[in-house]
Amino acid sequence: MMRSVAAFFLMAGIAHAEGIPDAIYTHTLDRFLAEQIAGACDAYTFDREAADAASKAVEVASGLSETELTALATQVPMERLAADVAALFKERKIDAGKPASFCRAGKAEIAAKTATGTYLKAK
Repeated sequence: MMRSVAAFFLMAGIAHAEGIPDAIYTHTLDRFLAEQIAGACDAYTFDREAADAASKAVEVASGLSETELTALATQVPMERLAADVAALFKERKIDAGKPASFCRAGKAEIAAKTATGTYLKAK
């Protein structure tokens, strides 16, 4: 059930400025980036099992109930999430129209052993 809350955060659009704990927000962005890389680059798949395990650990560590997490997710403006994702893409030099930029980003994330990289598997 907690895993569905993490997915809901992505769909609802969350922002740590809106009261979401930083660890949850950061994890959500890392997971989102890994999903985007795997979706755009044929060299990688998204490791849902690893991402779900990390989601559960982060959510449990937050000490918030599922009800509290869901309530927070419903209060956040999509504009903030969109701005944070755009900044993340810029920082990682990802061009949404160029799949090769996602592949380069995936390779860099895996090499740096980032959280995003741990959610990617080479095909």
